[in-house]
Amino acid sequence: MTVETVSYSQVFRNLQAAVRGGINHKTNHIAAHPPKNEVWVPGGNLDIIARQMLNDLGYRARLAKFDLTKPHYWQNVPWSHGNIHPRNLLASFAAFSDDPGTYVDEKYFPSDIAQCLVQNICDNADRMGRPLTLNEQFVLALEKIGPYPTACAIALHAGIRGIGRNMDSRMGIKSGPDKMQKLALSLADVTDTGDQIGDTYHVWGVVASVLTGNSYMNGRRLNLDAYLLLHSGRFAEPIAVVRKKVFGTETAHDHRLANALGQSIASKIWNEFH
Repeated sequence: MTVETVSYSQVFRNLQAAVRGGINHKTNHIAAHPPKNEVWVPGGNLDIIARQMLNDLGYRARLAKFDLTKPHYWQNVPWSHGNIHPRNLLASFAAFSDDPGTYVDEKYFPSDIAQCLVQNICDNADRMGRPLTLNEQFVLALEKIGPYPTACAIALHAGIRGIGRNMDSRMGIKSGPDKMQKLALSLADVTDTGDQIGDTYHVWGVVASVLTGNSYMNGRRLNLDAYLLLHSGRFAEPIAVVRKKVFGTETAHDHRLANALGQSIASKIWNEFH
């Protein structure tokens, strides 16, 4: 396989293989012991953060007269036609846009909306004199996008990842050292690793993945695409394994705790409405 011929389907096949064959003892431990409700993260108590997200989401859904028990609001993004495709979402999150031969899909990387969200996060952090917690970031996404929970997480992931990596040039998101530093100071640390940007976009990536996975698994037979999304936060970096196998590169940091936090938050959001 050459890098130039890498496609969504190839990335996904390698992701499936990574999940099936790359789960180690630490991964099994995380899967068996996900974060509990009372877990305290630097950005606040996990249960309180999730409850505040739910309150804001429910309030805006009532104003918009959205019935969040229906799959439509979990499987669509307002800026693009057609449903979120589980396999393409997985592959988009696994492949960085600077990887040669990969396609950047606006559905999963809405550059204009994402950049606006990042700017709003930085502006609000300046105004409040402190970094924004996960629930405060989610509120800004709700204000910009509306009560589409999966879409909000996708946009937050895209903006924070695009600025933070400063390599995803084909996403159309302009970054640089100053923007990276500004964003890092505007995000509450969720794991105490010191990598606020990386941990935060991993949280939102897993939230988007788990919400999508749930919406496609709900009341249906086993769907492997949806299953991988549904459990994306409990595997020890399957994306890192994919990147090593497909692109010959490695992720810089271990984001297992951030992934597990995203898994817990998404599960709470989904369970509230189903």
